[in-house]
Amino acid sequence: MKQFFSKYSLFLSYFILILFLILVVFFTSTYTWLCIISLFVLCMFSVSRLFPLFTFPNVTGKFAVGTVLYHLKDENRRETHTQAESMRELLVQIWYPATPDTKKTKAAYMPEIIKSVQHSLKESKYAPLGLVLDKFFPEHSQAVENAHIAPDEHSYPVIIFSHGLGGICNFSTVLVEELASHGYIVIGVNHTYSSYVTVFPDGRVIKRSPELNMSVMQLLKENSPETFAKLEQEFNEWILDVQFVLDMLEQSNTVFLDPELRARIDLSRLGMYGHSFGGALAAELCRIDSRCKAGISLDGAVFDKTLEGEFKKPFLFILGVLLSEGVYPAEKSLELFNMTKSDWDKAIQKYKDGISLLCTKIGTDGHKFTIKNAGHFAFTDISLLKPFWTYLLSFDIGSANTEIIDTTNKQVIQFFDKYLKTTQKN
Repeated sequence: MKQFFSKYSLFLSYFILILFLILVVFFTSTYTWLCIISLFVLCMFSVSRLFPLFTFPNVTGKFAVGTVLYHLKDENRRETHTQAESMRELLVQIWYPATPDTKKTKAAYMPEIIKSVQHSLKESKYAPLGLVLDKFFPEHSQAVENAHIAPDEHSYPVIIFSHGLGGICNFSTVLVEELASHGYIVIGVNHTYSSYVTVFPDGRVIKRSPELNMSVMQLLKENSPETFAKLEQEFNEWILDVQFVLDMLEQSNTVFLDPELRARIDLSRLGMYGHSFGGALAAELCRIDSRCKAGISLDGAVFDKTLEGEFKKPFLFILGVLLSEGVYPAEKSLELFNMTKSDWDKAIQKYKDGISLLCTKIGTDGHKFTIKNAGHFAFTDISLLKPFWTYLLSFDIGSANTEIIDTTNKQVIQFFDKYLKTTQKN
């Protein structure tokens, strides 16, 4: 019903408007019906353009996209975020080149996440919002659940993706599906307890740990050894998450992958990218793990440990407005975190220096590409928001629009095409 309403809302608006005009012309005064019509047109025009918040663009690659979700448990690692005697568990979603299949169901877009948020809203002052929250989002993405992998190529290069601190992989769906359509197997790792929420198949809901509920501005403001020690501990957990997934993929007898999919995974052509905290993770994994051949950071910083030792692998930083000269958060935001523009400049300078130093160490394969007007979250599905919602939800420094996501997609694909697709399997 939601899909029907979204697709035909404008047509229905005109039809109902004409019917309404006929009724009001014959049964009300001129002044009254003009007022009613004006209000009605405004409401219908708004509804037709507000719901859902965005729609997914068609992928541009030659492949259709398939997706599958897996629940993994690391039997050799204890969970550090809880006192309970439990082992580390992860949700891993894979997007891959697929054969077109109109009979199979397209993947629902974050259904469990939306349900979890709705449940949280029930006990808050925003309870009415929970009743219609699912109407705000697209009903499904472009990927098809459990589709057959495309047989066009003997094997496909693999890309690991990590979200930002407090994020989820699904909120970068537009880019992972675009990569899959261009012949990549993309493996998204949701980092339990530091993602916004994790909903396991058995119904367990794991929310982000309160101690990791930090905004970018909080991190820049505090800039303390204690804060960064906490972040580095979580950073190390994320590294182990990704390496555990890679270890599982390397096992020839692994049972978590469908045989058809496993047969076409080419780990000799492995890359990684991430957004924000996940971008810093991509850089570190490239440095320490020989399996990773190239990486990309989407508006992510560089940890000090990544600047240590040799780093000669191809790496690309795609950066936004955070590093632009003379760009600051709103005055109210600075006041909220008790920061001056000078404080902001000092905090950002360390960010800039780390990226420049790493690119220098890498040499000719170290790249920076800046999208000057891009907000920090513009590298996610936020850039698909309709203009009204972009304005209403303007919580970011910088803008978000489809041009930014298109530019990002092209840069990511060009980079991985150069450094992964030209690398032949041994």
